[in-house]
Amino acid sequence: RTSGPVDHREPRAWPIYLLLILGLAIFVVPFLWMLLGSFKPPQDFLVSPPPWLPTKPTLDNYDNLFNRLDFPRYFFNSTFVALVVTAGNLVFCSMLGYALAKLSFRGRGLIFKLVIATLMVPSSVTVIPLFVLMSVLGLVNTLPGLFLPFLAGPFGVFLMRQFMLGIPDELLDAARVDGAGEYRIFWQVVMPLATPALATLGILTFLASWNNFLWPLVVATKD
Repeated sequence: RTSGPVDHREPRAWPIYLLLILGLAIFVVPFLWMLLGSFKPPQDFLVSPPPWLPTKPTLDNYDNLFNRLDFPRYFFNSTFVALVVTAGNLVFCSMLGYALAKLSFRGRGLIFKLVIATLMVPSSVTVIPLFVLMSVLGLVNTLPGLFLPFLAGPFGVFLMRQFMLGIPDELLDAARVDGAGEYRIFWQVVMPLATPALATLGILTFLASWNNFLWPLVVATKD
């Protein structure tokens, strides 16, 4: 027996801590590089290799961003489009996922196969057809033109359908016996149970919409 307090920490845990610190540094360094780069003059970016610290720190980049460009409008557009696309995917993908998972109707299997087939189509292939469609509808250089084509996606439908397959049918049958319609079952029974899948879909959709560069570059030709 020992008379003093016992240290239960194993020495072998320190290599794990060092590995975690190294992993944290790998994730933090790009953001630090980006922050330092915002204070660099253009000459620092032309040097090979570029210096880690700004040779002549300057605020000209921030002056161009806030005074010469309409940054608040740009930020609002990006935020608004990302939120609308996320909300649309949460609602419409959940609806179609519920129909494919829990409702019996003719052609359900065919519709699901078409959804899966669209997952194999690269997004760059659809840029020209979507632009032609937005031009015909008169939605070029408009906010609806930025978010309407992405209000529902095949990945979200597949994700919600697979999750809703795990919801017991007996629970839905009990709601039907109590007189609940399909819309009430969907909103008050299925959606609360699908919170984990909704959170996952919301995060992935928001990030994809926020980082989307090609489509806004094509459909928004003016500030």
